[in-house]
Formats: sequence, structure tokens, C-alpha cells
Amino acid sequence: MLHTTVALERTRAQLCALRATTEASAARLRAHGLSEADIRETLGETITQAEWLAAEIAVFEAALAGRMPVVRRPGDLGRLLVAARIALRESQAEYGARLGLTQRQVSGHERTEYATMALRRVDALFARLPVSLPGTPPALHLSEPSAETPDGPAGGDVHV
Repeated sequence: MLHTTVALERTRAQLCALRATTEASAARLRAHGLSEADIRETLGETITQAEWLAAEIAVFEAALAGRMPVVRRPGDLGRLLVAARIALRESQAEYGARLGLTQRQVSGHERTEYATMALRRVDALFARLPVSLPGTPPALHLSEPSAETPDGPAGGDVHV
């Protein structure tokens, strides 16, 4: 995942250059009579690399817009922590101060997407952020009895 706007701009430039090179190569291959399927097969690795760069740019831009990546497993939490810093528009030093880490620690953890950090430490970091995991309610509370039923909704179950 990209971590800075400098990396974002560098990746955009790489993608632009890669697309130009790919188009020039495809034009040469067409001139030699190759079919579009053969061109895609020949340039497959380059096309895959361009798609990967475009996806990295999209993830960073989504984080800037406040759209967080989906967390499907514990390993995704690190990507969410990186995206949270980007969404907050904080430098690694500012984010580190918020989380009780140095800029160097934040930089190192972002390179590995917090993979080497213990889950309980990751949990403690989330407690210091103004974000919550998608689908996680901010708080649970017991429903009060209502006029709908004598015992309240669904007999007084816990509701969000």
C-alpha cells in the first residue's frame, strides 16, 4: 500500500510511463500482424503490473476520501491502520504522536502493514483513533421496554 502523497505521485508517473510503453509495444506487435489475444498474452506481465499500480493508487485515493479498506481477516487490520492515517491526513510523525509511537516506528510498521505487531497492540492503537472497524457498532445498549410489546422489542434483547 502507498503511504505518502510523494509515493502516490511517483506511482502515478510510473503507471503513466508503463501505459505509454505498453501501448507502443502493442502498436508494434499489431504492425507485425499479431492478434489482440496474442498481444495480451505477450504483454501479460506488463498489463498485470499496470493493473496492480492502478489498484494501489485507487486504494490510496479512497483512503484520502475517507473510504476505508474492507477488513476480512486480522491481517487486513494493518492496511486499515495505514488508511486511517491517510484519511486523517496526518504525517507519520503526527500519527505516531497520536498512537504513542515514533515516526520511525510508524514508517516501519507501515512498510509491513503492521504484520509484526501483536494483535493486542493493534487493538490498543485502534482505541486511540477516531475510527472503528466496519460493521462494528460504536456501543451496545439494552433496549428499554416500549409500547410496541409489553417486554420491549423482542423481549428486551440487546439492540444496536
